[in-house]
Amino acid sequence: MKVEGKENLIGDKKHKYTHIQNNSNKVCFMFSGAGYTYDKPLFYYSTMKFIEDKVDIVHVHYNYSKTVGMGVFNALLPNFQRGSAQ
Repeated sequence: MKVEGKENLIGDKKHKYTHIQNNSNKVCFMFSGAGYTYDKPLFYYSTMKFIEDKVDIVHVHYNYSKTVGMGVFNALLPNFQRGSAQ
């Protein structure tokens, strides 16, 4: 397992995320909210289960609206599609 903090530039904004790599062909994107971070039970235990099941995980670190969140998801997705170079 490899854990890396990364950034992606979308427009003029940098968006930080953590990529937990398990060399999987599956990836789970997690988006935290205003008051619910990755150390809270839902995200913590979900992350532990995905690690146990050898699934790659991407924690996106920022508060977002639905529109902005989907924009970030769509911008990040090509980096994780099958066969793409990391």
